[in-house]
Amino acid sequence: TSDLGYPLGEHGLIGSHRPWLHEELVHVPLIVRLPQTAEAGRRISRLTQPADLYNTICDWFGVPVPEGTVDGMPLLADFEQFPENSRPRVLTGLAQNTAVEWAIRTPEWTAILPEIANEEDDEERQPTLFKYPEDRWEVNDQSHPMHDQLETLIGEIQQIREGKPPGPTGKAPDTSEEMNNP
Repeated sequence: TSDLGYPLGEHGLIGSHRPWLHEELVHVPLIVRLPQTAEAGRRISRLTQPADLYNTICDWFGVPVPEGTVDGMPLLADFEQFPENSRPRVLTGLAQNTAVEWAIRTPEWTAILPEIANEEDDEERQPTLFKYPEDRWEVNDQSHPMHDQLETLIGEIQQIREGKPPGPTGKAPDTSEEMNNP
């Protein structure tokens, strides 16, 4: 795995000099090789965050996760019966140069909220919304026809940032150090 992807021309960028939290920057494969080729070739589509790696390693070696360290989920627990989308959403935040951007992803939607633009940007970026899996490359912005959905997801970004649990689960999704210190 890696800490982030690398844009290769998608959305007009090569490299990560702007915090545009599109799929090519934030979708990073996690490849796991289990002993005796167990589950070889199995692909699981689910929402994960970097904090999950620590919990997964602790779980794998039977070490309890110390309280107050990271709020992640072990990814390999009961591998054969593991729910594919046990986390309803993930929040990503990135500050780069003078720009800050937030994105929230669910299995069905991605909303991207630019907070502060780069000084060299020609125009200010607007919030965008993309539908999954139909538009996995994030080229068809649905923010106008699906304005209510965009507003709901932006509201969840704000609730999470304020420390209030969004949605009916009553539990805020995991956050990472990057999101806490934009």
